[in-house]
Amino acid sequence: MAGLAAKEKYMTDKIKYLAQEKYDQFCAIEETCREKMAAQKAESRRVLDEALAAAVADAKKCRTDFVEAQLVKKEIVKGNLEDLLNKAIQNIKELKVEGIFADSGLPQGEHATAIQAAIEEEISKFEDASTLLLTDETNMNGFTDLLATDLANFQDTTSPEMSDSCLDKIRFDFIQVWTGDSAAADQTDATRGEKNIYDAAVEQCIKKMNDFKGEAENEIADKI
Repeated sequence: MAGLAAKEKYMTDKIKYLAQEKYDQFCAIEETCREKMAAQKAESRRVLDEALAAAVADAKKCRTDFVEAQLVKKEIVKGNLEDLLNKAIQNIKELKVEGIFADSGLPQGEHATAIQAAIEEEISKFEDASTLLLTDETNMNGFTDLLATDLANFQDTTSPEMSDSCLDKIRFDFIQVWTGDSAAADQTDATRGEKNIYDAAVEQCIKKMNDFKGEAENEIADKI
């Protein structure tokens, strides 16, 4: 009986030491995984911070380019309005001269009335032309119409494939830094996306710990 008890104690101690050894090894693997996860998290944060800084800079440039483009269009419209106004003023001056010196063959009162009507028509033509230049309700290609369209396109952040929005492309590119580009033929760290890189690292660590746990359990079971 004493020999059996001594053998049982020897086996128990042997298994206890083996279990402790495996536990320590498992803890070491877990600690290594934690360090790798912390390092990967820091790297992903660095990449995302750089991508965000670039996106902010690009967005500012988008806004500057948009404003400058609208200012150019504004100057063009302003020039067109000035041309219309100068033409109207010139026509009115000529009509006033005609009202004083020209002989229409009409009585003086009727002649003055006709000249006044012609002047009012010139003013009306200018008003219609300038209004159409600013707002064309039929063709929607007046300055304010195009400005509204340009602004809507500039603010569009819904579908980079369908819109020409500079901001939308920036948003799409930044999201790809996080989620990856699944359409890329050759998947590298640059196209996999930081989320997928981190998730893969976590998966690898969990698999490594689970594999070691299974091996340790089998080894201990073999000693029993």
